[in-house]
Amino acid sequence: MSEDRGTATAPHFSPHTGRVKAAAILVIVGSLVGAAGSIIAGVEFAAATRRWLQEQNQPPTEVARVRLRQAFLAGQAATRAAADTWSHDGGRQEATSRP
Repeated sequence: MSEDRGTATAPHFSPHTGRVKAAAILVIVGSLVGAAGSIIAGVEFAAATRRWLQEQNQPPTEVARVRLRQAFLAGQAATRAAADTWSHDGGRQEATSRP
């Protein structure tokens, strides 16, 4: 079975250029609208953060210092409690039965 490729024509690929151009324009416009929305949201979040920081009674560095100190003290208390439990228990773990 031999095919005669000389007389057969290959399918012709030809997209409608008007539709391709319209799609490209819509993609560009959509990207610009999305970028504009992202910029507006970012500016608003920055402004809200600035307003929030100005309403604080303490500067941000002082707030960070207080929070860090609280976390440090909580860590110390947890370490102390674990050490006390370990020293009172002698490192033994009681077997617990599961129902």
